Amino acid sequence: MNRNIEVPPISGAQEVLKNNVRVMLINMEGEYGLSLHEPIGIESVAARLLAEVPGVELDIFDVQPELVRTGKVDTDKLAERVRNFASKDGMPFLLGIGVPIYSWEYTKSFLIKLDQDPPKSPVTVVLGNAIPTYTNPELIKREFPNVKLVVGEGEEVFAGMAKALARGEEVQDSLYYTPPNLEEYVRPYRGLTQDVIDLGGSVKIETSHGCDYGACTFCSRCLRAGKDYRTVPEGTVVNEAQGLLDDFNITRFELTDEEAFGDTEATSRLVSALKSADMPRVPFVASLRVDTLIKLKEQGLLEQLQEVGLDKVFLGVEGGSDEYQKQIAKGQKMAAVKKAMLIVQESGIDMEIGYIMFSWRMNFDMLKKNIEFLAEGNAQFVSSLFNILAVRAGTLDEKLLRKYVQQGIITDYDPDEMFSVNLSYYRDVPFLDEKVGQLYQEVTEFGKADARLYYSLKSLVRAESLPLDMQEQARDLYLRMKDLHLKFLQNAVGLDQDDGIAEKRRKLVEEIQTLFGTSSMGDISDIVIRETLVFLNEEAERKTATGEQIGSMIVCVNSQNKILLVRPRDDEMWAFPGGEVRDGEEIRDAAIREVREELGVKDVEILDQLPVISKEGHHDATTGARSRLILYHSTARIKGEIDIHKSDHEVVDTLWLSSEEILRERVKSRDNVKEIARILSERKTGVHN
Repeated sequence: MNRNIEVPPISGAQEVLKNNVRVMLINMEGEYGLSLHEPIGIESVAARLLAEVPGVELDIFDVQPELVRTGKVDTDKLAERVRNFASKDGMPFLLGIGVPIYSWEYTKSFLIKLDQDPPKSPVTVVLGNAIPTYTNPELIKREFPNVKLVVGEGEEVFAGMAKALARGEEVQDSLYYTPPNLEEYVRPYRGLTQDVIDLGGSVKIETSHGCDYGACTFCSRCLRAGKDYRTVPEGTVVNEAQGLLDDFNITRFELTDEEAFGDTEATSRLVSALKSADMPRVPFVASLRVDTLIKLKEQGLLEQLQEVGLDKVFLGVEGGSDEYQKQIAKGQKMAAVKKAMLIVQESGIDMEIGYIMFSWRMNFDMLKKNIEFLAEGNAQFVSSLFNILAVRAGTLDEKLLRKYVQQGIITDYDPDEMFSVNLSYYRDVPFLDEKVGQLYQEVTEFGKADARLYYSLKSLVRAESLPLDMQEQARDLYLRMKDLHLKFLQNAVGLDQDDGIAEKRRKLVEEIQTLFGTSSMGDISDIVIRETLVFLNEEAERKTATGEQIGSMIVCVNSQNKILLVRPRDDEMWAFPGGEVRDGEEIRDAAIREVREELGVKDVEILDQLPVISKEGHHDATTGARSRLILYHSTARIKGEIDIHKSDHEVVDTLWLSSEEILRERVKSRDNVKEIARILSERKTGVHN
């Protein structure tokens, strides 16, 4: 969607450029943990481009509406959109992609498809946002050597890249963070805002960048935004709020700041400007540190912020004991945490707290105290009860992990092999306390079943876009799901004993389905509707699962000798189409059924039998039982157009790769995929082991 708005040029004379330049900006997201929000990052980049680059032709696109409606991103259509936009003439073309956490697999598939069928005009691809910021550049360059990377905030940097391209110069990476000049802050483009509002998502306003603390062991803030705390001029913030009211008639907004109101003098000026503005008060949400909230209260600013609209805060609590707070270097004690929470409650402000239940360095006593703190009536405020400290690049935790590996304190773990670009952290970091690690496995086993439903319900409750009576019912269901999560944690550490939690959860999910129904509502509610159906279907499958599972997999090879792979949702590993053989079902029939369900095609012809592969399957962390998978493989020919958007929820993307590309791991694939690719490659070359 393009929006015709006036963007004032940056002060000073504009540079006369050799060429005009065409720019497409894409906000990529992943299917996991989707929280519908305005992509303020690329909106800000778009505004800078229009203000600084004369004659720029701009297209801006957000994948979130598609994810809300279907739970998937059609990377084939997205690649075709880029080809069409690029092929109009020989104008230099810059493609900027915002790649937040969880979106790398879609981004990678999309880039591979552009490589396989490139646009007629040369394209310079630039990646920004969280993943390029937190990831070692070599990991991305190894797969895509020609892409350019932006570390940190990209508004000014990307505009500079566009100007370099317009001058006929080569675009360079920006791997070192440079704080933008907020005194010349350009209001975001807002070309995507209406779609977000229509679907019930949240609208964003920036008032500051950075954090003057920046010492938490788990946080990469210093790398991404610097320790220097900078504020957007108060007049600009007021104009932005007024513009959102005039253009979109917003009813609330959220501050994107990592640490709102950290500068109390700037906060005082902002409050005065908002009070003086001739505009209605619009409720808004802000994220705060504990010490900042206490300081605002002591200086009388908290009440004034309420007067101008503050009605909810996200408070960085993170843990339930002084020992744990010290271990993660949060810079606060529980006395201050409790004081801040009491201030919020007495002020009548709604509250949500950030909380890291598990950490790889914690001991059992720390975990128990984390749970006890929530059991004191605080679970209702927590964002998620099952959060684990993610060891990200550029953090003290990363340094400690590598130090412990080097010193032999942690063995049989290679950090370089275990870093996930998609998740932007190190996978399966060993716990120093084995008892905590075992409990985490049990909690993960329980929590992953409803994780997507929980987060979609949380997103819906946060957005407050439902009718009032339905909003209250949804909030009640959300809080009851939190309570079940707390009871499971209490059971795990011996603080409670309730054997009926799983059944209570199933009945609760049925209540959620009763409230929302099973038919699309055309907005953010569709995520909850879809995830409720998925949970209940998977719950039924879990009840019938046995110790041995038989799968029938299809190996489709096209006329270019490329093999069709599919990516199951919430998974980094690509697989063959196919699935479990039902009781009494022939293996051949199961393969045809699964391909029709997953790919949306009707005409499937089974050809040759390939080797059967046996492997270990699912491991139940609670019982210790491990199932076994026996996978039958057959080559097949499919006719008709693949359309996974009309198929079931399990497959979210498809990709055609040669056996050689699979073997050199252009994407991560399952072991059986690599084994079959090796067999097909040997057949093609006439080499047999």
